[in-house]
Amino acid sequence: DPIVAVAVILVGVGTGFTASIGNPFAIGIASQLAQVSVTEGMIPRIIFYLGSLAISITYVLWYANRIKKDPKKSIVYNLREDHLKHFGSLANEKGHVNFSWNQKLIIVIFLSMMGLMMFSFLYLGWWFPEITMIFLTGAIIAGVLGKLNEREFWDSFVEGSQSLLYAALVIGLTRGIVLVAKDGVIMDTILNYIINFLGGLSKGIFIVLNEIVQIIIAFFVPSSSAHAALTM
Repeated sequence: DPIVAVAVILVGVGTGFTASIGNPFAIGIASQLAQVSVTEGMIPRIIFYLGSLAISITYVLWYANRIKKDPKKSIVYNLREDHLKHFGSLANEKGHVNFSWNQKLIIVIFLSMMGLMMFSFLYLGWWFPEITMIFLTGAIIAGVLGKLNEREFWDSFVEGSQSLLYAALVIGLTRGIVLVAKDGVIMDTILNYIINFLGGLSKGIFIVLNEIVQIIIAFFVPSSSAHAALTM
C-alpha cells in the first residue's frame, strides 16, 4: 500500500538525518560553531547510522510483507481500489514499472551528485554556493538524459519549485518566530534554563536528557541549521 512508499521516504530520510554522517545543514554549522572538524565523531555516527538503518529496513519490510499477506491489515485499506486505479496505470500487465536506460542513468547521476556533495563537504571544504552548483548541474544533466527540450526542462523546473513553496513559507514563518524569540531574549531565557537543567550531570544522564531536550527544540525549530546554531 502507499504507506510502504511513504515509509521508504520518511523513515529513510529520518534515519539518515538523525545520524547525519555528512549533513552540511546540521553537522557543518554545528562543527563550525564548536570549532571542531566535521569528521569529528565520524566512526560513532557511521555505527549509529548502520544500526538505525538496519532497524528501519527491517520495520518497513515487516510492514510490507504483513500487508502483502493480508491487505485488509492496511490502515488505508478503505482506499485500496482508488490507489490501485491510480498507481496501476503506471505498471505493465505484470504489475511492474519498467525503467528505461535514460531513467537508470538519471538515478545514477542523482546518487553520484549526493555522493559528491558529501565528499566535497567533508574533505574539500565546499559550502552552500558549491553545493548549489552540484544540484543545478545534476538537474541539467538529468534534463538532457530525459530528452527534454529547453521549454520542457524549465516547465518541469518551475513545476518542481512550486511543490517547495509550502516548505519555503513554513521555514520563513518559523524563522520569523525564531527572530522574535531571539530579539525578545525569550530564546536566551529558554536556552539558559536548559543549560542550568543539563549542567553538572553525569555523561550517561546528560546524553539521555539532552536527546529529549533536542526533540522538544526540534518541534519548535524545524530548520536543522537554525536548530544547530541555537543549541550549539
